[in-house]
Amino acid sequence: MTNKPVGNGKHGLYHFFIRFFVAAIATHIVLAYGEPYSHLELLVQREYWEAFWGSFLIAFLLIEVVYRISSLIESRMPKDHTIFRYSVLQVAFGIMPVSFLAFVFAAIYFALRGRYILEEAYIRYDFPYIVSLIVILNLVYFFYFNFIRWTKVHHSPAANPEQAIEYADTERYFEISRDLKVPENDILYFLHSGNCTKVFLADLESPLICYHSLSKIEKKISSTRFFRINRTTIISRAAILEKRDHDRRSQLTIRSKSTPTVLVSQLHTPAFRKWFANHDPEV
Repeated sequence: MTNKPVGNGKHGLYHFFIRFFVAAIATHIVLAYGEPYSHLELLVQREYWEAFWGSFLIAFLLIEVVYRISSLIESRMPKDHTIFRYSVLQVAFGIMPVSFLAFVFAAIYFALRGRYILEEAYIRYDFPYIVSLIVILNLVYFFYFNFIRWTKVHHSPAANPEQAIEYADTERYFEISRDLKVPENDILYFLHSGNCTKVFLADLESPLICYHSLSKIEKKISSTRFFRINRTTIISRAAILEKRDHDRRSQLTIRSKSTPTVLVSQLHTPAFRKWFANHDPEV
């Protein structure tokens, strides 16, 4: 299952404000470096604030890019990853490209002011400092996301060998999104529609929406609980109330107000009938 990085909902807003605050502090440090004025004296100068907003925008964008890259690396990393592989990806995508992006942003910033970046002291003093901040930021996210991953692994019921089998049988979850997981036992069926998939649950009238293809969903869910009956539908064994076999197809009555009957495609019918006969609704 895809890992669940932090960054959406209430936690996402919280982390957004942290990135906003860090960008403001980093911008102030860059602008205050080498100035003969105190921090309070700088804050009352008009020139300081004229330079602040452009620099702040660059700092915030860079921090946001590092965060998004780190989140993406975490979400794509398999559970059996190695620290070396994770580190290589973090350096390759979180440090080097972002450092180059910082230089491009700064060059644009100076160009808008009619100045050439290579003629400025930025390259000698500011840029090494900014790269150092990018490295530190990558290290923070590297350790943060790995700590979250370690916590999930060592605190999950499956981490206890005595509970592993029970966990596999009764506590499987399907990840609707990075913020939401639901027990597979609660899912009646998946219905692909347009560019999304509707997930119908036993205790909800309205479906949940996810953006996984049915092929991807098939790989994530239990093959004993679910079966793909046609091009658009994956159904739970527990959702099937009645099965009527016709010549080359089967018709199902299911636990659904919106779609009480569905047809198994001719292609899937032979395998479905075997699956149906071998699995009872309690699975």
